[in-house]
Amino acid sequence: MITAKDYQTRTEFKPLNSPSVEGVTIIATDIGYSGVKTYCESGVFCTPYYAKDLGINPEMLSGSLSPEEILYRDAETKHIWRVGKTAQALVSQSDTNDCDGELVSRYRYHTTMFRISLETAIGLALIHNGYREPKDLNGTLAIQTGLPPAYIEEDTELIKDSFVGKHKFSLKVVETGQYVQFDFEIPNGCVDVMSQPKGTLMNLMVDDNGNLDSLIKTFSENGAILDIGYGTLDFFEITERSISNKESFTKFSMNSVLKKTSEKIKEKFGVKLRASAMQNCLETGKVRVCKRVKGRPPVIKSEDFTDLLQEASREICTEAMEQVTNTFDFSNYKYIVITGGTAAAWESYIREYFAEMDIILIRGDENTNIGMTYSNVRGYYFNQLTAQRKRKARCA
Repeated sequence: MITAKDYQTRTEFKPLNSPSVEGVTIIATDIGYSGVKTYCESGVFCTPYYAKDLGINPEMLSGSLSPEEILYRDAETKHIWRVGKTAQALVSQSDTNDCDGELVSRYRYHTTMFRISLETAIGLALIHNGYREPKDLNGTLAIQTGLPPAYIEEDTELIKDSFVGKHKFSLKVVETGQYVQFDFEIPNGCVDVMSQPKGTLMNLMVDDNGNLDSLIKTFSENGAILDIGYGTLDFFEITERSISNKESFTKFSMNSVLKKTSEKIKEKFGVKLRASAMQNCLETGKVRVCKRVKGRPPVIKSEDFTDLLQEASREICTEAMEQVTNTFDFSNYKYIVITGGTAAAWESYIREYFAEMDIILIRGDENTNIGMTYSNVRGYYFNQLTAQRKRKARCA
């Protein structure tokens, strides 16, 4: 049964031992509106897309860091930031400091939070690969990321520009116990941007060694990719392994589900929640409700909203499936690939909706066991691995 926590942005690291190319450190990252997914040689991980400025010398209790704690120190300003889940934990239900629109804005590439998120992703990947000081960075960095096809033409240079250049910062996590300094530069030619559905296809077409998988035969037929994330639902038609048609819908996403759930919570309990505060409530599926009566102490209770969340989720999912089936001719499709974090939460609803259609439903992680959340970013990694192998073969 789906629980409220299944809708929460993940904080996790899954160890792997992926192939690499000597002299090159490949890092694939997908900086989503809710979570930052990153794939490197030693593993794949996700952290919530959120950071909170603690100031220059924040007062912090002594003791070791929690496994989920990430501290980022800006080399220029000396400010220390919490990143990810523990940063979200600082947001109260009534917090109004963050604008939900800013967190899901398409034009966020040059914001401080985006810079901190991408540097943290690269830094954590290097730490998981064994990096502890600048001399440990051998060879060059090869960064692979992606964008929805609708944004590729306009936004590629914008997102590349956020990666390119000098990066100087420090990270402190439980694995290191102390701040690890980073000081590196990423040249323009070391950042590649691909379309997200190509990441999904690459993920499905290669095995864990980067060799073509048997699933590649499936994609000679006509089909589609249904990629549902925090900010958008992206639908892509595939004809002869080429993306031929595409459409993005912002009103069918996890953000839409959480907004609708927030409206239902406000109507039932009288509590208004922002998206950044909602992530904390998803941990337990409960919201704190405070009732005040003049002349008496306030009454505070924890109220379960899981039923409201599931109700909102099914409503948005049904609307989404109706939209795509009314927009595209599904009689032409032999298969539909479902992928993305929201698709993982909606999988049972989607399979129920398509039960009477003669269409094969393929999970975006069909040939792996790391989860649909990482379908695109795994494809990014193996796309860059293939490019680096070809480059090395040409130079041999």
